[in-house]
Amino acid sequence: MEIFRIPSHALFRQYLFGLAAFVFGGIVAWLKGMTLPMEIIVFFVLSIMLATFLFYWFAKRKIWVTILPQGIQGSGLTGNKSMIEWSAPVILKAIAPPRFRSIKGITLFKIDNDGALLPKESIFIPKAIFESQSFQSTVNRFAQSNHPILQKNIHKN
Repeated sequence: MEIFRIPSHALFRQYLFGLAAFVFGGIVAWLKGMTLPMEIIVFFVLSIMLATFLFYWFAKRKIWVTILPQGIQGSGLTGNKSMIEWSAPVILKAIAPPRFRSIKGITLFKIDNDGALLPKESIFIPKAIFESQSFQSTVNRFAQSNHPILQKNIHKN
């Protein structure tokens, strides 16, 4: 069993961009002549920094995907935990769940006999995990060589 979290460097980049946008907005407001008491500015800056740190801390500890000999396990498009066997018919789509819309990634959908997607049997894999060498080598150990994850055959909506 192998567990996968978003690598620290990818999370750091994501949250650094959020802080940079906040600082940029503050500079623009200051240049336009907006004035606030120093206590309010310090309160807002410290609040945003604390919130960003907490989000980063929780995101760093979240297990996104688990690879098992029988299949792959993780949270799906609808937020439920799913387990998809290696032998199940699947398709990859470049879709992120609404609650993770700021995180780029792919969703592994199980499909039925008619080729229809089964959203409740899906697993979201963040791009940083999907493209990592450790994820690809772990999948390579368990999945068949023609599995869509190894083929990286991602369908656009």
